[in-house]
Amino acid sequence: MRTLLFFLLATLPPSLMRAQQFPDYWLGDWDVFSVQSGRLIGENHLTKMLDGKVVFEHWTDVLGIEGHSFTLYDSVSGCWLQNWVDNRGIMNNSKGRLSGDTMMFLSGSVPEGNSKALHRMSLIPVSPNELIQCGEVSIDSAQHWQKKFHFRYLRKPANDVLNCRNAPRSLAYFRGEIEYAYSYESEQIDADSLARTKPGKSIFRYDLSNYRSCFMGPDTV
Repeated sequence: MRTLLFFLLATLPPSLMRAQQFPDYWLGDWDVFSVQSGRLIGENHLTKMLDGKVVFEHWTDVLGIEGHSFTLYDSVSGCWLQNWVDNRGIMNNSKGRLSGDTMMFLSGSVPEGNSKALHRMSLIPVSPNELIQCGEVSIDSAQHWQKKFHFRYLRKPANDVLNCRNAPRSLAYFRGEIEYAYSYESEQIDADSLARTKPGKSIFRYDLSNYRSCFMGPDTV
C-alpha cells in the first residue's frame, strides 16, 4: 500500500504537485514594514510543524495585536485552508491557492454597511529575503478592490529579535459596523490634537474610500 501511495504521488501532474507545496519563501523570521510610510509595524514568524503538514504563524505588531494561524493543504477542495486566531478574540477562516509564485487567500463575508465584504490577501515574493503582503477588501462582489494594508517583509538577520508590543503605538483601530478593521497606512497623530485631550472617550476617523482608520486618542475639546 505504501509503495502504491508513493507511486501515485510521483505520477501526479507537476501543477498539482506544486499546488500542494506551501510556498517556502514565506517561512522564517521577518520584520514587517508599511510600504507607504516605511515604518516598522510588526514581526512575523512562520515554520512548518506536524511532520511538515501544517504551517504555523506567529504575528505581533505595534498595536499590541498577537495572533496565530495554522495553514494546511486540503486535497478535497484543492485549497490551502488557514485558520487565524488572535488576542482580540477574533477568528478568521480563509482559503488560498497559488497563482504562479503568488499565494492568494480569500475570506468573507463580513457585514460592511448594507453589503457583504470579501477580503483578499496576497503574498508576492520579491527575493529570497523580501516579499510583499497586500490586503484588499471588496464590497461589490469582487468587482472592485480597495487596499486595506500593504506590507513589505524583510527577512530578519540571525539572532535579531524585536518585541513589537514595546514599540510606540501611534496607530490603532476602528470598531463600528465592521467587526474589526485597521490600517497601518494611516496618517500620524498630530501633537496639537493630543495636547487638547481629556480622559474618557476616544474618537476615530474612518474613510471607507481608502479603507483607513486612525485612532485620535481621548476625545478632543
